[in-house]
Amino acid sequence: MSQVFASLGERELETLRRVSHVGFDHAATALSQLLGLKVHLEAPEVRVLPLKEVTSLIGGEERLVAALYLRILGDARGNILVLFSREAMASLLGLLMGKMAGRAAALSEEDGSALKEVGNILASAYLSALSDLLRLTLIPSIPHLAFDLAGAVIDLVLKDLSGISSSALVIETRFQDPSRHIEGHILLMPHPHSLAGLFKAIKKRG
Repeated sequence: MSQVFASLGERELETLRRVSHVGFDHAATALSQLLGLKVHLEAPEVRVLPLKEVTSLIGGEERLVAALYLRILGDARGNILVLFSREAMASLLGLLMGKMAGRAAALSEEDGSALKEVGNILASAYLSALSDLLRLTLIPSIPHLAFDLAGAVIDLVLKDLSGISSSALVIETRFQDPSRHIEGHILLMPHPHSLAGLFKAIKKRG
């Protein structure tokens, strides 16, 4: 386990949970505005997990998901992962494009562009809120889209951690609108080398 992650106590995890809640609230608001409906957001959870256990947060490695993956660039590094089940993806595309889409084995280019825009809006809203709060420059990369088993997606996202840590710090929340069958996960995974700078910025804020 990374010594940085191992040294985190409940106080530090609660601090990350509190700060992340601000970003997730902005992300939920942005998604609500995009879809024209109220998206319910669960309180975020912050955990340090072995890399092989991260998929347990999203239903196991054999679950088929639509995944949007973005890197965090700027004053801190990390990864953001937005995940939908196949059914939720179809409902989401139906709302975005006025038709039921996404049930085919492969996504169309139009479907993919719409989903990438969702990922970009969620990540940008989250990072913009944290940038304002902590006075840091946090920029999302261009989103990448995968329609694959959760295990393969998580392995791709965490490959840059595998050489330096056997664990990951995962800040996770769920958002949903049960009436429209939309449910998704947002996972934020800071890089261990960025934690000191994040806590320093939080301390300055008071």
